[in-house]
Amino acid sequence: MKEVEVELQEYINSNIIPIYKNFDLSHNVSHALEVIDASIKLGKQNNVDLNMMFCIAAYHDVGMLVNRNEHEKYSKEYLLADKKLTKWFMDEQIKIMAEAVEDHRASSRKKPRSIYGLIVSDSDRSADLDSIMIKTYNYFRHSYPNDDFESHFEKAYAWIVDKDGKDGYMQIFIDQEKIDKLTEIKKLVMDKEYIKERYIKVNNINLYSFHETHTSEIK
Repeated sequence: MKEVEVELQEYINSNIIPIYKNFDLSHNVSHALEVIDASIKLGKQNNVDLNMMFCIAAYHDVGMLVNRNEHEKYSKEYLLADKKLTKWFMDEQIKIMAEAVEDHRASSRKKPRSIYGLIVSDSDRSADLDSIMIKTYNYFRHSYPNDDFESHFEKAYAWIVDKDGKDGYMQIFIDQEKIDKLTEIKKLVMDKEYIKERYIKVNNINLYSFHETHTSEIK
């Protein structure tokens, strides 16, 4: 199986990856690189075109430049508008890549249309409870900076349950290791007191200065 072409890597690393510097901690450069690495690993296991897989993973969240709530749609449009990609890909390959980018988002609740979409979706999704808690904490601290801890945690816990709870929408499709981990997470998430205690510990939360600490950080 061919590795990712060096020239394509150079183009992506110079022109696409830096876009992630504009995003929050859950969608920053480190996240993009993690999704790329996971996608290439899973891509090798499933014998797919690694140039396509690399490209899909690199573009999957760039649409956040326009709109977070519909970022998968704008990520697709960004990829389709990048005419530089015709140097490495045929029209049909670009179409498949665009669909995979659009299909990657967990909250869409739809199964991706291709193996490429399945791979990038699984690679983008966390099956580590502590990581889920940290990302949730960062999102709600940024979005609701004036909340006290109880208000913050109620929003955060509702979010976690809706996504990763027993009846949550989160799915892992082909990564068996993650499938097994998610099955366990879905059980743990339903114990609210356990999650609250672990959430406080993982995020190193000081309950006595929760609001004051964050207010000083954002001045």
